[in-house]
Amino acid sequence: MQTTSNRHKILIANPGAGKTERLSEEVVKLIGLGVRPEKILCVTFTVKARTEMEDRISKKMSEKNYAGSLPDIETFHSYCIGLLRQFDMNPDIISERLARYFITKSIVSRDVTTGTEESLYREVNSYILTTGKVINAIKLIKSFGILPDEVSDSESLSILSEMYENQEGSVKISLEEAKALLDKFLLVFRDYETYKKNRLLDYQDILILARDILKKMKSPPYDHILVDEVQDISALESQIIKLSGKNIFAVGDSKQAIFGFQGGNVESFNAFRNHRDFEKEIMMHTFRLPGNVVDYVISFFSRLNIEQDISELQVMESMKEGIEGEVRITLSDNPEETAALAVRNILKAISNDERIGIIVRSNYQALKVSEFMKNMQIDHGSGSIVTTLETEKRVITTFIMGILSTEKNDVIKALYTEYSGVSLRDAIKTVDTIQFKNEFDEYLPEPFSSMRRKYSENMGMLQKLFTEYIIPKSIEKGGNFFLAAKELSNAIPEFFEKVNGGKQDLISFLKQENSDESVEDEIEKRITISTVHKSKGREFDHVIYVPSRKSWGDPSGMDLVMNSILRTKEQHYDPDDRKEEENRIDFVALTRTRKSLWILTKSKESDRYKIDGKCILTKLDSESPEFETISRKKISEKDSASPMENLDRWLMEFIQKKINRLKRLSFSMIGSLDELPSFVSRYILAISDFSTALQLGTNTHKIIEDFLTNNDIPGLLNSDLETKSWNNFLKYYADVNSLTGVKWILSEGTVQCNVMDLFPDIKTDLTIMGKIDAGYTFMQDGIEKTRIVDFKTSKEAGDLDKYYEQISLYSYLYSLQNHIPIQNIEGEVVMLSVREGKISTGKVDLKVYQANSLMLERAIEAVKKRIQMFVNIQNNPEMLYEMILKAKEKYTPSEIFKQVQKELSLELKGVA
Repeated sequence: MQTTSNRHKILIANPGAGKTERLSEEVVKLIGLGVRPEKILCVTFTVKARTEMEDRISKKMSEKNYAGSLPDIETFHSYCIGLLRQFDMNPDIISERLARYFITKSIVSRDVTTGTEESLYREVNSYILTTGKVINAIKLIKSFGILPDEVSDSESLSILSEMYENQEGSVKISLEEAKALLDKFLLVFRDYETYKKNRLLDYQDILILARDILKKMKSPPYDHILVDEVQDISALESQIIKLSGKNIFAVGDSKQAIFGFQGGNVESFNAFRNHRDFEKEIMMHTFRLPGNVVDYVISFFSRLNIEQDISELQVMESMKEGIEGEVRITLSDNPEETAALAVRNILKAISNDERIGIIVRSNYQALKVSEFMKNMQIDHGSGSIVTTLETEKRVITTFIMGILSTEKNDVIKALYTEYSGVSLRDAIKTVDTIQFKNEFDEYLPEPFSSMRRKYSENMGMLQKLFTEYIIPKSIEKGGNFFLAAKELSNAIPEFFEKVNGGKQDLISFLKQENSDESVEDEIEKRITISTVHKSKGREFDHVIYVPSRKSWGDPSGMDLVMNSILRTKEQHYDPDDRKEEENRIDFVALTRTRKSLWILTKSKESDRYKIDGKCILTKLDSESPEFETISRKKISEKDSASPMENLDRWLMEFIQKKINRLKRLSFSMIGSLDELPSFVSRYILAISDFSTALQLGTNTHKIIEDFLTNNDIPGLLNSDLETKSWNNFLKYYADVNSLTGVKWILSEGTVQCNVMDLFPDIKTDLTIMGKIDAGYTFMQDGIEKTRIVDFKTSKEAGDLDKYYEQISLYSYLYSLQNHIPIQNIEGEVVMLSVREGKISTGKVDLKVYQANSLMLERAIEAVKKRIQMFVNIQNNPEMLYEMILKAKEKYTPSEIFKQVQKELSLELKGVA
C-alpha cells in the first residue's frame, strides 16, 4: 500500500523539529490505512531512541483505539541479530573493550608505532596513532562490506603511493611511514579477524551476514520501513534498508552527519534525498531552539557555503514563544577552565529545575573540564561515562595492581590511592620506611596489608575484591568512582572467559574503553559534560560549548590507508568531507539548547564564532578554580610567626626533610625540576616509573658495558629494537676506532666532586656526581683529546640542549677529577635507537651529536642555574611548596600529586 504517489519519502528534520513525533504519527497513519503492524519496521540507532519511539507509538495507538501489537521497533543491531537467529545463528558479540584490547596487543606486537603502549590509549592530537583510530578505520572499511582477506596488498600499496604523490606537502607523515602503516594496519586487521574467527562477531560482521541473508530472500520482509537518523547510516546499512522494506520512510538531517569516522556516510543520505523515487519534505519548525539562537545558527552555517544544506536551514523557524534566547561568546586562553567559571555564573541566575550541558569536542577536553569542576566542588555528570572516568579507572587499576603484584613499586603506587584505606600521611611514612628494603610486606599498614593477604592469593579473587571492597568504597567516594568501579567489575568475567592472561594483561584489558556498554549516570545530573557526538539527540536548558578546532582538511596517514584499501574495491572515503564534518560537529553542538548558548573559544579561533549583531561578547574573571596558591611573593616572617606555627604541618616538614636528605645531586635529579610532578613522584614520594623504553636503555647500556670492559659479544637479544641498537653501536665503535691513536679509557665510570669545587660561588656542602657511559682518547694536531660519551636509546633527540647540559656536567667533572684541561675535553651524545616519525618503518638510525669545549662551556652555565635553584629550594622550602601548587602536568594530573597539592594548600592556609 502506498502513502504517497512516490514509493519512498525522505523527511529533512532540522534540530528540535519533533522528528520522533512525526515518525510515530506516520506509523499510526499506516496502521489506520490497513497496514498490518507486523509488516512495519522502525529502525533507529540507540536503545534510548527505540524506547522513546515505542512509548510514542503505543500512546498514539491507544488514543486511536487501535488494537493489536506494536510494529517491529528495532535498533540496527537488534534487527540484524534477529535475522541471524531466524536462521539458527547465535552470534557471540565481541565487546568494544575486548576488540580494543586485542587490537592494542596486535599494534604492540606488530611494532606499528614508535610510541609506547600507554600512548595508544589516549588521543593526544589528530595524527598520532591510537587504538581508537585503528578500530575506527577497521569499522569504516568493514562498513563497506570489505574484509582484509579480500584486499590486494600490492594494489592498495600502488594506490597509496599515487595518492601520496598527489597530496605531498599536506600529509603529516612521510611516504615511507605511510607504506609501513598500510602494511602493518593490514596485519593488525587480519590479526583481529583471525582472533574472532569461528568464535566472535563484531557489529560490522552482523551487518554483513544480515545483508547476505536479505539478498537471498525473494522479497523484502516488510512492506514499510521507517528509519531514523538516516544521515548516520553506512553504505552497508543503506543496503540493508533497501533490502528490508518495499517502501522507505527516512528521517534525517545531513547537517548533523558527524559519524563519518565510523562509517556513517552522508552520501547514503544524499542518495535518498536526490533520488527521483523519493518525495522530499522539510520540517521547518524547531520546538527546541529560541529565536536568537536560530538566527545565530543560520548565520553561522550560511557562511560555510554548503548550498543544499543552507536552503534547508534557512526555512527553520523557532516556535519558542516568549523565549528569545541569548548567544554569548567569551574568549579564553584556557576555555576548559573558563567553562567551570561559566557554570558557576549561570547557576546564580537560573532556577533549580533548569539543566546545563557543557559540550566539548574531545574526551580529553571533557576530562579537563571535569577536573576543574571537581576542584570547584560543582556536582556534575557525564553524557558518556567514557569522557570523564579516565582518572577514576586509573586510580582503581593502580590499586588492583598493588594488591596483586609482588613488585614494590606497584605496592607503593597503590598505597597512595584512597582505596588503600591508608591516609596520605601514613602512606608517605610507610614508603619512607620500605623504600630501601627488599622485604616489605611486614611493614605495610592495615587495612591494606590484610587486603593483600586476602585477595592476592590468585586472580580469581578479583571479583570478590570488587564486591566486598572496591564497589562499597566507590559508593562512599561518590558517583563517578562508583560508575567506574561498576564498569570495571562488569569487565572481569569477560577477561577470564575470553583472555585469561596475567596481571599486566588484566590491567591493559581494564584500561580499554568500552563505549558499547553505554554506562551513563544512573541519576540525571543537573550539570552534564558531554562530547558533541554523545550529545546527539539530547537537549539542555543552557549550553556551554567549548570547541576545539582540529587540523582538518589535510589527510592523515590513516585517511590514506583507508582510502587505498577502499579504492581496491571501487569505494572511497573522502578526506575532504572531514572539513565539512567538523562544520557539522559545530552545528550539532550549537543546536542542543532550549534557552541560552555560551561559546568559550580561544582568540585565534574566535573569528569563526563571532557574528556581528547575532551574539554578545562577554568576559569572565580569570580566577583559578584549581587550588588557592600561596602569594607569589615569599611567605613573610610575619606569616611564619602567625598561629600557623602551632598547626600540624606534617607534609611541609616531610618534604623539607626529604629535600635536606638529598646531599648528592645528579643531573637527572636537578633536570627533573623542569617537570615538577616527576620530581615529586621520584624524589619525594619514592615512586619510580618502569617502561619498555627504560628497559631498552638499561639492557643496551649493560651490553655495551660488558663489551667495552670484557669484550663480551651478546647472544640473542630481547627484541629487534635491541638488536638494531647494538648494531648501531658497532657502527659507531668502528667509526671511533678509525680515528688516530684511539684508546677506550672507561665504561660506566663514576665521577663526582663538591659543588663548590665546580662552582665556587654556590655556597653549599652538596656533592654532584655522574655516571659516564664511555670515554676514549685520540690524537688531534699532536694533542691528546678526550671525548666523554653518553649513549641514548630515545626514539628522537628531543631536548638536545638538555643532553648537552648533561654531557657538559660529566665532562667538567671528569676534567676536575683527572686534572685534564677542559679545553682538551669534548662531549659526544650518541643516539643508538633513533626512529623518525610516529609510525615504525623498521629503520633504527644512529645519530651522533658532538659538543666541543666552547659548547660545553655554554651548557655548563645552564647546569649551574639548575644547581643554584636546587640549593635555593633547600635553603627556602617555601619556594618548592609554591612551585608544587602551581605545577601543571603535561596531560592529566595524577591523583597522588593532586593530594599533595591539596594537603599543601590546606597547610599553607592554616587549615590543617
